[in-house]
Amino acid sequence: MSPNILYIKKILNKIRNGESISYSEFLEFHGINCAIIKSYLTTLKRSLLNIMLKLDYTLDDLVGLCLEKIYERNIKNQFVRLQDFVAKFQDKLDDILGGELFLIYKGFLIRLADNELAKQYAIADPIGAKIHRNLVAYLKNSPKLKLIKDYRGCVVSLKNGDSDEYLEKFPIELLEKEMLNRLNHRNTNTPYLMDILHSIFVEHKIYRTSVPLIDLVQIFKKIQSYEIVVETDYPVFDCDGLTQYDIDRIRADVELIIKQKLIFTYYYQGKLNLEEVQAFIKAFGDMFHDLCSNFEQCESLYKYLKTYLPIDENQYEIKYKSKMEYLKKIAIEEFKKHLMKEL
Repeated sequence: MSPNILYIKKILNKIRNGESISYSEFLEFHGINCAIIKSYLTTLKRSLLNIMLKLDYTLDDLVGLCLEKIYERNIKNQFVRLQDFVAKFQDKLDDILGGELFLIYKGFLIRLADNELAKQYAIADPIGAKIHRNLVAYLKNSPKLKLIKDYRGCVVSLKNGDSDEYLEKFPIELLEKEMLNRLNHRNTNTPYLMDILHSIFVEHKIYRTSVPLIDLVQIFKKIQSYEIVVETDYPVFDCDGLTQYDIDRIRADVELIIKQKLIFTYYYQGKLNLEEVQAFIKAFGDMFHDLCSNFEQCESLYKYLKTYLPIDENQYEIKYKSKMEYLKKIAIEEFKKHLMKEL
Protein backbone atom coordinates (compact mmCIF):
# COMPACT_ATOMS: atom_id res chain seq x y z
CA MET A 1 0.00 0.00 0.00
CA SER A 2 1.28 3.47 -0.90
CA PRO A 3 2.75 5.52 2.00
CA ASN A 4 0.45 8.41 0.98
CA ILE A 5 -2.64 6.22 1.29
CA LEU A 6 -1.54 5.00 4.71
CA TYR A 7 -0.92 8.57 5.85
CA ILE A 8 -4.32 9.76 4.62
CA LYS A 9 -5.93 6.89 6.51
CA LYS A 10 -3.96 7.75 9.64
CA ILE A 11 -5.03 11.43 9.60
CA LEU A 12 -8.67 10.61 8.81
CA ASN A 13 -8.74 8.16 11.73
CA LYS A 14 -7.35 10.88 14.02
CA ILE A 15 -10.05 13.27 12.84
CA ARG A 16 -12.75 10.64 13.35
CA ASN A 17 -11.52 9.88 16.87
CA GLY A 18 -11.16 13.55 17.82
CA GLU A 19 -7.39 13.26 18.32
CA SER A 20 -5.11 16.27 17.86
CA ILE A 21 -2.91 16.58 14.77
CA SER A 22 0.57 17.95 15.21
CA TYR A 23 1.92 20.71 13.00
CA SER A 24 4.38 18.33 11.28
CA GLU A 25 1.55 15.85 10.61
CA PHE A 26 -0.60 18.60 9.17
CA LEU A 27 2.22 19.77 6.88
CA GLU A 28 2.69 16.25 5.49
CA PHE A 29 -1.06 15.82 5.06
CA HIS A 30 -1.25 19.21 3.34
CA GLY A 31 1.57 18.21 1.00
CA ILE A 32 -0.36 15.11 -0.10
CA ASN A 33 -3.52 17.17 -0.64
CA CYS A 34 -1.56 19.73 -2.69
CA ALA A 35 -0.15 16.97 -4.90
CA ILE A 36 -3.63 15.52 -5.55
CA ILE A 37 -5.16 18.90 -6.43
CA LYS A 38 -2.19 20.03 -8.52
CA SER A 39 -2.33 16.81 -10.53
CA TYR A 40 -6.04 17.39 -11.15
CA LEU A 41 -5.63 21.06 -12.09
CA THR A 42 -2.99 20.31 -14.70
CA THR A 43 -5.59 18.27 -16.63
CA LEU A 44 -7.87 21.30 -17.05
CA LYS A 45 -5.55 23.06 -19.48
CA ARG A 46 -7.26 25.96 -21.27
CA SER A 47 -9.91 26.74 -18.66
CA LEU A 48 -7.24 26.73 -15.95
CA LEU A 49 -4.94 28.95 -18.00
CA ASN A 50 -7.78 31.42 -18.57
CA ILE A 51 -8.36 31.80 -14.83
CA MET A 52 -4.65 32.12 -14.04
CA LEU A 53 -4.04 34.81 -16.68
CA LYS A 54 -7.07 36.95 -15.85
CA LEU A 55 -6.69 36.81 -12.07
CA ASP A 56 -2.87 36.85 -11.96
CA TYR A 57 -2.68 33.40 -10.33
CA THR A 58 0.07 30.82 -10.34
CA LEU A 59 -0.76 27.12 -10.19
CA ASP A 60 0.18 27.11 -6.50
CA ASP A 61 -2.25 29.99 -5.88
CA LEU A 62 -5.11 27.97 -7.35
CA VAL A 63 -4.12 24.91 -5.32
CA GLY A 64 -4.25 27.03 -2.16
CA LEU A 65 -7.69 28.40 -3.06
CA CYS A 66 -9.05 24.92 -3.74
CA LEU A 67 -7.81 23.65 -0.37
CA GLU A 68 -9.18 26.55 1.73
CA LYS A 69 -12.57 24.90 2.23
CA ILE A 70 -11.00 21.60 3.26
CA TYR A 71 -9.28 23.24 6.23
CA GLU A 72 -12.28 25.19 7.51
CA ARG A 73 -12.55 24.91 11.30
CA ASN A 74 -15.39 25.40 13.78
CA ILE A 75 -15.22 27.17 17.16
CA LYS A 76 -13.75 23.98 18.65
CA ASN A 77 -10.87 24.21 16.14
CA GLN A 78 -12.02 21.02 14.39
CA PHE A 79 -11.81 20.43 10.64
CA VAL A 80 -15.51 20.61 9.79
CA ARG A 81 -15.40 19.37 6.18
CA LEU A 82 -13.06 16.50 6.97
CA GLN A 83 -15.20 15.50 9.96
CA ASP A 84 -18.28 15.41 7.73
CA PHE A 85 -16.34 13.28 5.25
CA VAL A 86 -15.22 10.63 7.77
CA ALA A 87 -18.64 10.62 9.46
CA LYS A 88 -20.14 9.08 6.33
CA PHE A 89 -18.12 5.93 6.93
CA GLN A 90 -19.31 5.54 10.54
CA ASP A 91 -17.03 2.82 11.99
CA LYS A 92 -16.10 1.25 8.66
CA LEU A 93 -13.09 3.43 7.82
CA ASP A 94 -10.64 0.69 8.79
CA ASP A 95 -12.46 -1.84 6.62
CA ILE A 96 -12.05 0.12 3.39
CA LEU A 97 -9.17 -0.99 1.19
CA GLY A 98 -6.42 1.59 0.79
CA GLY A 99 -6.89 2.03 -2.95
CA GLU A 100 -10.64 2.48 -2.60
CA LEU A 101 -10.23 5.00 0.22
CA PHE A 102 -7.75 6.99 -1.84
CA LEU A 103 -10.15 7.19 -4.81
CA ILE A 104 -13.04 8.23 -2.55
CA TYR A 105 -10.90 10.86 -0.82
CA LYS A 106 -9.53 12.12 -4.15
CA GLY A 107 -13.10 12.49 -5.43
CA PHE A 108 -13.98 14.47 -2.30
CA LEU A 109 -11.06 16.87 -2.87
CA ILE A 110 -11.90 17.28 -6.55
CA ARG A 111 -15.55 18.12 -5.82
CA LEU A 112 -14.45 20.91 -3.48
CA ALA A 113 -11.86 22.06 -6.03
CA ASP A 114 -14.49 22.17 -8.79
CA ASN A 115 -16.74 24.34 -6.63
CA GLU A 116 -13.92 26.81 -6.03
CA LEU A 117 -12.88 26.84 -9.69
CA ALA A 118 -16.46 27.58 -10.70
CA LYS A 119 -16.37 30.67 -8.46
CA GLN A 120 -13.04 31.79 -9.89
CA TYR A 121 -14.22 31.19 -13.45
CA ALA A 122 -17.32 33.32 -12.81
CA ILE A 123 -15.07 36.15 -11.61
CA ALA A 124 -12.55 35.82 -14.44
CA ASP A 125 -15.13 35.46 -17.22
CA PRO A 126 -18.70 36.33 -16.11
CA ILE A 127 -20.13 36.08 -19.64
CA GLY A 128 -18.48 32.71 -20.21
CA ALA A 129 -19.69 31.47 -16.82
CA LYS A 130 -23.28 32.39 -17.67
CA ILE A 131 -23.08 30.60 -21.03
CA HIS A 132 -21.45 27.60 -19.33
CA ARG A 133 -24.36 27.33 -16.87
CA ASN A 134 -26.91 27.63 -19.69
CA LEU A 135 -25.23 24.87 -21.70
CA VAL A 136 -24.97 22.48 -18.75
CA ALA A 137 -28.64 23.07 -17.90
CA TYR A 138 -29.69 22.50 -21.52
CA LEU A 139 -27.64 19.31 -21.93
CA LYS A 140 -29.29 17.66 -18.92
CA ASN A 141 -32.48 17.25 -20.97
CA SER A 142 -31.21 17.38 -24.53
CA PRO A 143 -32.56 14.55 -26.74
CA LYS A 144 -29.68 14.85 -29.21
CA LEU A 145 -26.53 15.84 -27.30
CA LYS A 146 -24.92 14.84 -24.02
CA LEU A 147 -22.23 16.04 -21.63
CA ILE A 148 -19.51 13.56 -20.71
CA LYS A 149 -16.14 13.66 -18.99
CA ASP A 150 -12.96 12.30 -20.49
CA TYR A 151 -9.27 13.20 -20.64
CA ARG A 152 -10.22 16.58 -22.17
CA GLY A 153 -12.50 17.47 -19.26
CA CYS A 154 -16.21 18.13 -19.94
CA VAL A 155 -17.10 17.28 -23.54
CA VAL A 156 -20.28 17.76 -25.61
CA SER A 157 -21.00 14.88 -27.98
CA LEU A 158 -23.80 13.13 -29.87
CA LYS A 159 -26.18 11.29 -27.58
CA ASN A 160 -26.64 8.19 -29.73
CA GLY A 161 -23.53 8.35 -31.86
CA ASP A 162 -20.95 5.59 -32.32
CA SER A 163 -17.47 6.00 -30.91
CA ASP A 164 -15.30 8.02 -33.29
CA GLU A 165 -12.26 8.70 -31.11
CA TYR A 166 -10.06 7.33 -33.88
CA LEU A 167 -10.94 10.36 -36.02
CA GLU A 168 -9.16 13.69 -35.96
CA LYS A 169 -10.62 16.18 -33.47
CA PHE A 170 -12.96 18.78 -34.90
CA PRO A 171 -10.92 21.99 -35.48
CA ILE A 172 -12.43 24.68 -33.29
CA GLU A 173 -11.94 27.39 -35.92
CA LEU A 174 -13.79 25.27 -38.50
CA LEU A 175 -16.61 24.48 -36.08
CA GLU A 176 -17.02 28.18 -35.28
CA LYS A 177 -17.08 29.04 -39.00
CA GLU A 178 -19.67 26.35 -39.72
CA MET A 179 -21.94 27.59 -36.94
CA LEU A 180 -21.67 31.21 -38.08
CA ASN A 181 -22.47 30.24 -41.68
CA ARG A 182 -25.70 28.53 -40.61
CA LEU A 183 -26.69 31.17 -38.12
CA ASN A 184 -29.94 33.10 -38.28
CA HIS A 185 -28.86 36.26 -36.48
CA ARG A 186 -32.40 36.96 -35.33
CA ASN A 187 -32.26 33.81 -33.21
CA THR A 188 -29.20 33.04 -31.10
CA ASN A 189 -30.77 31.27 -28.12
CA THR A 190 -29.16 28.15 -26.73
CA PRO A 191 -31.59 25.49 -28.11
CA TYR A 192 -31.29 26.93 -31.63
CA LEU A 193 -27.48 27.02 -31.51
CA MET A 194 -27.34 23.49 -30.11
CA ASP A 195 -29.53 22.29 -33.00
CA ILE A 196 -26.99 23.84 -35.38
CA LEU A 197 -24.18 22.05 -33.53
CA HIS A 198 -26.06 18.75 -33.78
CA SER A 199 -26.62 19.14 -37.53
CA ILE A 200 -22.91 19.86 -38.06
CA PHE A 201 -21.92 16.76 -36.11
CA VAL A 202 -24.35 14.57 -38.06
CA GLU A 203 -23.23 15.79 -41.47
CA HIS A 204 -19.45 15.71 -40.92
CA LYS A 205 -17.81 12.32 -41.31
CA ILE A 206 -14.11 13.14 -41.11
CA TYR A 207 -13.94 14.69 -37.63
CA ARG A 208 -14.96 13.58 -34.15
CA THR A 209 -18.54 14.42 -33.23
CA SER A 210 -17.53 16.02 -29.95
CA VAL A 211 -16.15 19.31 -28.67
CA PRO A 212 -14.72 20.34 -25.27
CA LEU A 213 -17.32 22.35 -23.35
CA ILE A 214 -14.85 25.17 -22.67
CA ASP A 215 -14.28 25.60 -26.45
CA LEU A 216 -18.01 25.57 -27.15
CA VAL A 217 -18.49 28.26 -24.51
CA GLN A 218 -16.05 30.53 -26.33
CA ILE A 219 -17.87 30.00 -29.65
CA PHE A 220 -21.23 30.78 -28.03
CA LYS A 221 -19.66 33.79 -26.35
CA LYS A 222 -18.73 35.30 -29.71
CA ILE A 223 -22.20 34.63 -31.13
CA GLN A 224 -24.23 35.71 -28.11
CA SER A 225 -22.04 38.41 -26.57
CA TYR A 226 -23.93 41.30 -28.11
CA GLU A 227 -27.14 40.33 -26.28
CA ILE A 228 -25.64 39.48 -22.89
CA VAL A 229 -25.38 42.33 -20.43
CA VAL A 230 -23.05 41.88 -17.50
CA GLU A 231 -23.27 44.17 -14.50
CA THR A 232 -20.01 46.06 -14.22
CA ASP A 233 -20.83 48.77 -11.68
CA TYR A 234 -20.89 47.80 -8.06
CA PRO A 235 -24.28 48.64 -6.52
CA VAL A 236 -24.95 50.47 -3.31
CA PHE A 237 -27.01 47.97 -1.36
CA ASP A 238 -30.35 48.97 0.06
CA CYS A 239 -30.33 47.79 3.66
CA ASP A 240 -33.83 49.10 4.42
CA GLY A 241 -35.78 46.54 6.41
CA LEU A 242 -32.68 45.10 8.05
CA THR A 243 -31.83 45.80 11.67
CA GLN A 244 -28.45 47.23 12.55
CA TYR A 245 -27.64 43.83 14.05
CA ASP A 246 -28.37 42.14 10.69
CA ILE A 247 -26.23 44.66 8.82
CA ASP A 248 -23.33 44.29 11.26
CA ARG A 249 -23.56 40.50 11.09
CA ILE A 250 -23.51 40.43 7.28
CA ARG A 251 -20.62 42.87 7.19
CA ALA A 252 -18.65 40.81 9.74
CA ASP A 253 -19.21 37.61 7.73
CA VAL A 254 -17.98 39.23 4.52
CA GLU A 255 -15.00 40.83 6.27
CA LEU A 256 -14.02 37.40 7.61
CA ILE A 257 -14.13 35.90 4.12
CA ILE A 258 -11.90 38.68 2.76
CA LYS A 259 -9.46 38.27 5.67
CA GLN A 260 -9.22 34.54 4.98
CA LYS A 261 -8.56 35.20 1.30
CA LEU A 262 -5.85 37.70 2.16
CA ILE A 263 -4.13 35.34 4.56
CA PHE A 264 -4.36 32.09 2.58
CA THR A 265 -4.07 33.43 -0.97
CA TYR A 266 -1.70 36.34 -0.55
CA TYR A 267 0.16 36.25 2.77
CA TYR A 268 0.94 32.52 2.95
CA GLN A 269 1.81 32.51 -0.75
CA GLY A 270 4.24 35.41 -0.23
CA LYS A 271 2.34 37.82 -2.50
CA LEU A 272 1.73 40.36 0.28
CA ASN A 273 3.61 40.99 3.50
CA LEU A 274 1.96 41.47 6.90
CA GLU A 275 1.87 45.28 6.65
CA GLU A 276 0.19 45.09 3.25
CA VAL A 277 -2.38 42.53 4.43
CA GLN A 278 -3.28 44.70 7.44
CA ALA A 279 -3.64 47.73 5.13
CA PHE A 280 -5.93 45.76 2.81
CA ILE A 281 -8.10 44.66 5.76
CA LYS A 282 -8.49 48.24 7.01
CA ALA A 283 -9.17 49.57 3.50
CA PHE A 284 -11.90 47.01 2.91
CA GLY A 285 -13.30 47.79 6.35
CA ASP A 286 -13.75 51.41 5.26
CA MET A 287 -15.27 50.36 1.95
CA PHE A 288 -17.75 47.99 3.65
CA HIS A 289 -18.75 50.78 6.04
CA ASP A 290 -19.53 53.07 3.11
CA LEU A 291 -21.32 50.27 1.29
CA CYS A 292 -23.56 49.32 4.22
CA SER A 293 -24.25 52.93 5.18
CA ASN A 294 -25.21 54.01 1.64
CA PHE A 295 -22.41 56.57 1.84
CA GLU A 296 -20.76 57.76 -1.35
CA GLN A 297 -17.93 55.39 -2.16
CA CYS A 298 -14.52 56.47 -3.36
CA GLU A 299 -14.23 56.36 -7.15
CA SER A 300 -10.99 54.38 -6.90
CA LEU A 301 -10.00 51.58 -4.55
CA TYR A 302 -6.61 53.28 -4.52
CA LYS A 303 -8.06 56.02 -2.30
CA TYR A 304 -9.12 53.45 0.29
CA LEU A 305 -5.75 51.70 0.28
CA LYS A 306 -3.47 54.74 0.29
CA THR A 307 -4.93 55.78 3.67
CA TYR A 308 -3.14 52.82 5.25
CA LEU A 309 -0.26 52.14 2.87
CA PRO A 310 2.33 54.75 1.74
CA ILE A 311 2.04 54.19 -2.03
CA ASP A 312 1.56 56.35 -5.10
CA GLU A 313 -0.91 55.67 -7.91
CA ASN A 314 1.72 54.05 -10.12
CA GLN A 315 2.68 51.56 -7.40
CA TYR A 316 -1.00 50.80 -6.86
CA GLU A 317 -1.58 50.11 -10.58
CA ILE A 318 1.42 47.79 -10.83
CA LYS A 319 1.15 45.75 -7.64
CA TYR A 320 -2.19 46.18 -5.88
CA LYS A 321 -4.97 47.08 -8.31
CA SER A 322 -5.75 43.57 -9.63
CA LYS A 323 -5.78 42.15 -6.09
CA MET A 324 -8.06 44.89 -4.75
CA GLU A 325 -10.51 44.57 -7.65
CA TYR A 326 -10.58 40.77 -7.37
CA LEU A 327 -11.29 40.90 -3.63
CA LYS A 328 -13.97 43.54 -4.13
CA LYS A 329 -15.75 41.31 -6.65
CA ILE A 330 -15.74 38.48 -4.10
CA ALA A 331 -17.03 40.81 -1.40
CA ILE A 332 -19.88 42.10 -3.58
CA GLU A 333 -20.96 38.56 -4.45
CA GLU A 334 -20.91 37.60 -0.76
CA PHE A 335 -23.00 40.66 0.15
CA LYS A 336 -25.51 39.68 -2.54
CA LYS A 337 -25.76 36.12 -1.20
CA HIS A 338 -26.32 37.28 2.36
CA LEU A 339 -28.91 39.89 1.36
CA MET A 340 -30.82 37.32 -0.73
CA LYS A 341 -30.99 35.04 2.33
CA GLU A 342 -32.54 37.85 4.33
CA LEU A 343 -35.34 38.40 1.76
